[in-house]
Amino acid sequence: MKLNKIISRTLAVVLFLTAGSLSTAAEHIKTTADKSTTAKIKMTFDSGEVVISLINNPTAADLLSLLPLTLSVSDFNNAEKIIMLPQTLAGAKSAVGYDSKVGDVALYAPWGNLAIFYRDASYAAGLLYLGRVESGLDALSKISNNAKIFIEQI
Repeated sequence: MKLNKIISRTLAVVLFLTAGSLSTAAEHIKTTADKSTTAKIKMTFDSGEVVISLINNPTAADLLSLLPLTLSVSDFNNAEKIIMLPQTLAGAKSAVGYDSKVGDVALYAPWGNLAIFYRDASYAAGLLYLGRVESGLDALSKISNNAKIFIEQI
């Protein structure tokens, strides 16, 4: 009985430390990546456009290889616009997750979509940081569900 308590407590501590390490690692990757942009993309829609700086990683490169694209955008949870991609991006299996902030652009690996946050959101497992919105976030936050959006590299 005493051994079971020791094992249970040890496992709880290990899980707590592991979860904290993953979150810290994801934040470090995000913070470091912010400084190393590789390309810019522009998303054009009826009421405006958004310019995004992507980081230098294989997932962003894979996204760039798909462009140009015309896709539909939807609102999710009154915090983000999501865009379903035509195929899974490289690096999806390495998506750990993080606390997203206004202006973040990420891949949500479980669904395979881009997520553009116009409000802060709590930690979500499966998010992989891809870049930041430089301009146009307010216009994007107001577009309606199923609006068409044209995405190109600039």
